[in-house]
Amino acid sequence: MKQAFTTHMDKVNYLKGLIRLSKSDGQIDPSEKAYFDYAVGSMQLPEEDIQTLNILWENDEMPTMKFSTRYDAVFFSSGSSTDLCD
Repeated sequence: MKQAFTTHMDKVNYLKGLIRLSKSDGQIDPSEKAYFDYAVGSMQLPEEDIQTLNILWENDEMPTMKFSTRYDAVFFSSGSSTDLCD
């Protein structure tokens, strides 16, 4: 099986997508933020990226993302949205 989100930008875009999904209903559930924090920790991103992503939680704008491959885009749209619903 191919591993998803192998590039730095795809990892950041995945996390932006989680923020977008979490904010989509107008309220952020603590379990959504906890899942995001877990995902951030597992991706070993630079602190600068983490700070930038954390600002997006407070921003009224919805983050945009563009994945480098169709595989990653499909994985995000089918995989992460079900994770947040558990």
